[in-house]
Amino acid sequence: WIDKVLYVNVAWTLVNFHDVPGWWMLAWFSREILQGIAVPLLVPAYYRGLPRARASTVLGKLTTWMVGLSLVASLLDLWPIAMVLTPLAGVTGFVSASRYLYRELSDLRWGRTEPELSASQPPSAEPALEGASTAR
Repeated sequence: WIDKVLYVNVAWTLVNFHDVPGWWMLAWFSREILQGIAVPLLVPAYYRGLPRARASTVLGKLTTWMVGLSLVASLLDLWPIAMVLTPLAGVTGFVSASRYLYRELSDLRWGRTEPELSASQPPSAEPALEGASTAR
């Protein structure tokens, strides 16, 4: 999340100084916008232990790199590079967020769980540690 906070701050500064048009932020952060819209759907599922923990996809990592390179290109006034990377980052960000959202919602639809992440199961002590506090 540190990279996202840095990217948002740099992007907001570029927009405020009128170096880039405001709609570029929509392209740069299309993935985060779509994921943010999905939060009300996913928070109750995480509370119940659904869906499984996930790793990012190659497309998501590619989006992060393209946004970073586009921001650096904008800071260095390399506008041809920034003008190519910005729409590409928008498209790949939207596609990767759509894939993330589809993956999460398909787990909800089918009720898939991961038992060790489920909040409904009580914690259990290791057998070797049971009674250790009374052994004094």
